[in-house]
Amino acid sequence: RGVVDMALSAMRPPDPANKEAVDAAAAALGLEELQSVEVVHCAHSFALKVRHAAGWSLVYSGDTRPCKRLSDAARDATVLIHEATFDDGMLEEATAKKHSMTKEAVQIGEDAGVYRTILTHFSQRYPKIPVIEEISAPRVGIAFDLMSVNFADLPELPHLLPALQVMFADENLAAEAETDETTLFSAEP
Repeated sequence: RGVVDMALSAMRPPDPANKEAVDAAAAALGLEELQSVEVVHCAHSFALKVRHAAGWSLVYSGDTRPCKRLSDAARDATVLIHEATFDDGMLEEATAKKHSMTKEAVQIGEDAGVYRTILTHFSQRYPKIPVIEEISAPRVGIAFDLMSVNFADLPELPHLLPALQVMFADENLAAEAETDETTLFSAEP
């Protein structure tokens, strides 16, 4: 099988030359596993699992609803990078658009026994950072566009959350006020 699981091969058989090239690149990077994992979003949506010879593993998913394949891939991973497009309580929207709510992304990480879950892809229609329940915070961090996280800094990542919540408090309050105004003006008599 090599280090590559060609999940796309369900569409067409993998080109042996491509598989060899990917295997060679993975080996040069010290990767023992490089696997694509089909997720629940639109056609041809995949997560990526990487396991390094040094013992760490990373699972990254773009847009997805929570799914067993992603949870299985993330089992005991060092890092799970998971989208959290919708705020908790927006299940109908998240389901319709095939995205995850914050608590769902956190739950995938908890259920899989992930060391750190990093949440990304927050909708611009909602507050700047997601609301995360305190009980989940010790294993959860958040990321922004172009942010990089060194594996050596993973133990400190959850400690940034309270500071970020303070930094973005005004934006969160403004977004809540906007939501309250919209609700107030759209209410029927």
